[in-house]
Amino acid sequence: MARHMKLVHQRPTTFIKERDIKSRSYISRFQRPTRENPEDDLSSSEDWPFKGFTKMAKAIKAFSEFNESNATTRSFNQPNVDYLQGELVARKAELSDIRSNYWLVHKSAIQGVSGFLCRRCLSFESDFIRNLGYDMTAEVKHVCDETKIKSTRAVSIRKSDVNSRDNFCGRVLFGNVDQLMPGIKYLTGRDLTQAFNAYKTAFSYEIAKYMIGIPDRYSLYRLSDPGELTWLNKALVKPGEKTELKEEEVIDFLGKVKSSYAMFEIPTLKSAKMIFLTITL
Repeated sequence: MARHMKLVHQRPTTFIKERDIKSRSYISRFQRPTRENPEDDLSSSEDWPFKGFTKMAKAIKAFSEFNESNATTRSFNQPNVDYLQGELVARKAELSDIRSNYWLVHKSAIQGVSGFLCRRCLSFESDFIRNLGYDMTAEVKHVCDETKIKSTRAVSIRKSDVNSRDNFCGRVLFGNVDQLMPGIKYLTGRDLTQAFNAYKTAFSYEIAKYMIGIPDRYSLYRLSDPGELTWLNKALVKPGEKTELKEEEVIDFLGKVKSSYAMFEIPTLKSAKMIFLTITL
């Protein structure tokens, strides 16, 4: 009996071990693996084969939210395309008009600025001059607007009003001159008294002015008292040399003359002097 029990009932030990191996192998397919980094799991209660799909789903959701927020930001910062297209068309039309109706020259070819304040229609105009002594002044090229003349009032000749108008014109012209000649500005010129007196003796005062280019080519500024202008006194010492001017003196020159160059008629004891002065670098 004992032998029977030993042979029959103790043999399944190997079988049991084999079943145990198969059982462990079978169970290991569905058993949750050991986690090296528990933080990588999204949920401890979730079956492990589906954790990758959950991570992917959350990543896709985060990416979609990012795209939506980025699209909102782009639509908020994106300029108005229609407005930019309209501006582009307008700029192209301006460039086409400039190329068709104007000469384009380098600003270094501009030698001066000519302005004119009309007392009849109360308008102020300025123009760039390429060739001093050849180009027409703004005074000669000016044409009054008859519609404005009917509504204009008499121009005040009070000193304060005259100074105010001169200061306005001077600052407008200073912006044009400073654009062409940035930096320190100088006043230079030459004495034309001898040539002017020769023409005046041979013909007359008006013809002499016309012969030296007044008012077609040069503006004329008459002085009653040369001592009232400090910058003019400095320039008259040596007309052929450069005289440095301060910004206030440049504005005063441009405001009184309405131009960056002009003829100055200066009274003396014997006869008037005719001096040509121009602003330069």
